[in-house]
Amino acid sequence: MEGFYLLGSIACTLTKTSLLSLVLAVRSIPHFLFSPAPPSTPATSQADEAVRLYEGLVRHVRLRPVRHAFDYTVRYALIDLDRAPHLQPSRLSADRAREVAQTTGPV
Repeated sequence: MEGFYLLGSIACTLTKTSLLSLVLAVRSIPHFLFSPAPPSTPATSQADEAVRLYEGLVRHVRLRPVRHAFDYTVRYALIDLDRAPHLQPSRLSADRAREVAQTTGPV
């Protein structure tokens, strides 16, 4: 009986993911057909300068009780909230960040 349940679950999941993939493909068609041409020269604005991307390497080492070490890459996006575009008012604003951080300086 458990085998039938497992097969039914697999069939249901397969059907659902297939339908969702099909819907996603159909919804993506207008994007590929009518996408605007990229600008010939990249535009730099204050919003572009408000976001900086950094990549680094984090390394952890444990010496006891057994020596163990590993490392992994990390990526950070540092955003100047004073100069960033405010697309959604429900997100963290510069004033709210100052209030949370209890500071009056740049955030």
